[in-house]
Amino acid sequence: MGRYQVVFEPELDKTNYKLPGAILETKPWPVRSALLVDATEQTLGPLRCVAPGSGSTLARKGDNLLLDLKKVDVMATCADHPVAGQINLCFEFLGCDTSFDGGSVAGTPWVLQPDQWIGGSGAWQVDFTDGSSMTARTTIGEAGPAHWALIVTAASGPYGGQIFCASGGSVEKTPGDFGYAVMHWSNLGTVPCGAGSGTARGCLNGTEP
Repeated sequence: MGRYQVVFEPELDKTNYKLPGAILETKPWPVRSALLVDATEQTLGPLRCVAPGSGSTLARKGDNLLLDLKKVDVMATCADHPVAGQINLCFEFLGCDTSFDGGSVAGTPWVLQPDQWIGGSGAWQVDFTDGSSMTARTTIGEAGPAHWALIVTAASGPYGGQIFCASGGSVEKTPGDFGYAVMHWSNLGTVPCGAGSGTARGCLNGTEP
């Protein structure tokens, strides 16, 4: 369980039908960014992040993709880099009214609200209108604890590509027969990315399923 995202720009081999194997087997390709996050149902971490210019690469060898990550920032838990604030999210298809308070992060108002989402079983994937996204775990029921969240903001959005995490919170349902879910995320942190000293090497198998 977790989230794994690697951004790179290789040259593709259109004659090869295997999925990751579509990358030409010629040379290592620069990795622009990477986010590797481990998680269980109730805990988030460790988190590893690589920024542009790190010297990290991805190469193809047969059906395998070989990752060589450098200058990796590593967080054991979200609490490693805490920030003040609380993020409140309103899951209402018609939008939240003007009185809904989205909260704040490090003194900056939180203005993003869910646009599309999947989360009926407590495993949430949420997209925001500016291209930001959230992966989260909460209680399976309509109300209860919210365990953790990871929010990757869009570079062109109001938070400039920052990565935020939360390691606590709650979910509630508004009153009425057609109430909607509201999430309150607390114990916030930021995920630094750009000047770490860690390294990581790994292999992804690209054999046709």
